[in-house]
Amino acid sequence: MKICIQNYYSNTLKSNVRSTTLNLNPTYFTKGQAVKPAFFAALTPHFTLTGINAVLKFDDVKVNRGEAYDPSTGVFTARVPGLYHFSCMILANHRAVVHYQLNKNDQPYILGYSHKGLAADSSTISAVMELAVGDRVFVKHRHTGASEVVFGAAHTSFSGYFIHEITP
Repeated sequence: MKICIQNYYSNTLKSNVRSTTLNLNPTYFTKGQAVKPAFFAALTPHFTLTGINAVLKFDDVKVNRGEAYDPSTGVFTARVPGLYHFSCMILANHRAVVHYQLNKNDQPYILGYSHKGLAADSSTISAVMELAVGDRVFVKHRHTGASEVVFGAAHTSFSGYFIHEITP
């Protein structure tokens, strides 16, 4: 899809018109309207992370523009190449710890740790990532030897949004 954008500007000496043609990824458009991917999802049940491959599935989706976040898998899949911001807040269940990480595809991108507090303790991680179409971002357990409980009841959340397109 091609769109022609005309920018008009003037000063006291001259007046110019500049035209630019952009090739836009059709996934930006839903029902003819531009959509910038964004999502926010919370965890409603308490969730026990067991093993290194346990992915948190944030089930209570409040916003899912572009439908790139899948609550059944807990994975955001980029449909638009660009720069994105992601954030995750984890609340450890009463007097427990939670070791977690934000992954880009199958590689850790940033690590998180909710400390053992007197009652419950939370931590937040956030990151800016360059994503290509098909790249996956998700939150997973990073402790191999223990089961750890993440507090639900909408105290734990995962979100992300598109910042801008990256041109080659």
